[in-house]
Amino acid sequence: MLERVILEDITPTGYGLLPEEFAEEDGEPATEYIPIGRHGTRFVTISLAEPVWATRAKIWCQALATFTAFETRQHFIA
Repeated sequence: MLERVILEDITPTGYGLLPEEFAEEDGEPATEYIPIGRHGTRFVTISLAEPVWATRAKIWCQALATFTAFETRQHFIA
């Protein structure tokens, strides 16, 4: 199912990946700060405006949405 979602280039709603879901007021994709180093005191700024991060975020959200769909279906069957 995940392979089909990825091949059909489906962007799940509710994950902040669609232009109408961008959190920032200027209409740009979200920016996140990822802690690095042993103590996590330094940060790397990641913007979903950069294609490499947008692609990775989209695949991650596609996988999460697919998993959630299966989990929900299983919950209703049980």
